[in-house]
Amino acid sequence: MASSPRKSARGFARELIGYSTSDVYEFWRDMGLVVKGKFGTWVLTALGVENGGKMSSSNHPTPTFNIEELFPKMVAFYEQHRG
Repeated sequence: MASSPRKSARGFARELIGYSTSDVYEFWRDMGLVVKGKFGTWVLTALGVENGGKMSSSNHPTPTFNIEELFPKMVAFYEQHRG
């Protein structure tokens, strides 16, 4: 069975040269996909869910996205908002 292209911010950061997990979370926050929850952890927004986001099923759930679907949206967002 092929591995899932669904990745956390850490997984996205590993694919992007020069970006950290924190950078990816900040980017997702800027896109409106995640916010800091009441316990200081990242959680999905309604827009994050609309864009295919799911919380991982671990002891400390984190937002995950299908990298093949979200990455093009990240590029488009960057192109639209870069200064």
